[in-house]
Amino acid sequence: MTLRLRTPVLLLLLLSALAVLLALGGWQFGRHQEKQGLAERLGQRTEQPPIALERADEAPAGPDLDFRLVRIAGSWDIERSLIVTNRVRFGTRGEQLVVPLRPAGGGPAVLVDRGWYPLELRDEVRARLAQEPAGIARGMARQLDAGVARLVPGAGWTAFHPASMATALPYAVVDWGLIEGEAARDTGALAPPSPGQLPETGYLPYRNTIPHLEYALTWWGLAATLAVVAVVRLRVAPGRRQTPDADASDDAGAEGP
Repeated sequence: MTLRLRTPVLLLLLLSALAVLLALGGWQFGRHQEKQGLAERLGQRTEQPPIALERADEAPAGPDLDFRLVRIAGSWDIERSLIVTNRVRFGTRGEQLVVPLRPAGGGPAVLVDRGWYPLELRDEVRARLAQEPAGIARGMARQLDAGVARLVPGAGWTAFHPASMATALPYAVVDWGLIEGEAARDTGALAPPSPGQLPETGYLPYRNTIPHLEYALTWWGLAATLAVVAVVRLRVAPGRRQTPDADASDDAGAEGP
């Protein structure tokens, strides 16, 4: 037994599905526009002059600090440095070294991502950084409120997240972190730096990595396909069944030999 929907019911279902597909495409396109606007705003922040700080807790509060360039002087606590494990750059497995900076103006420390190095060069890089007990940290601030990082025993932290990492230190730490260096180069296309230039520092500006526009085009493409199928099913197919040739063929088949 074949279930055949009445034309009004089928039309209602097709229109409902079409409306849903169009709405999904519109929502994804709206998300694309939002992310493009966010990328433009955060890019403008990064292009502003660096904020010179005496104390880490004097930084702008909340999200206004995120993606701003910052400069702060202090002493490095290399003995209590933290490792972000399993970081791959230039096709090489490595780590990122996070070192607390005790600001010269006092107050809580700030965690500074001092850069990446291959796993086997950890001791060499740490020894080189230990020769600089104090200095000025320059880079991009990140206000990483969302998410957490876990400490993997014997390996390191799963991500750079100051609020999580602060639990491993015996003194107060601000809830924002600093990624040291200038705008990062393309680590997928270039060769790694020489050991004497490590750690590899640098920050990435905000990038929208979710292809909302492609998603929108996919939903709209499905809507267009459904519209074509609906026209064929409700207009073209019934019209062909009602043509004279079709009627004559049906009569001949009915009379038989």
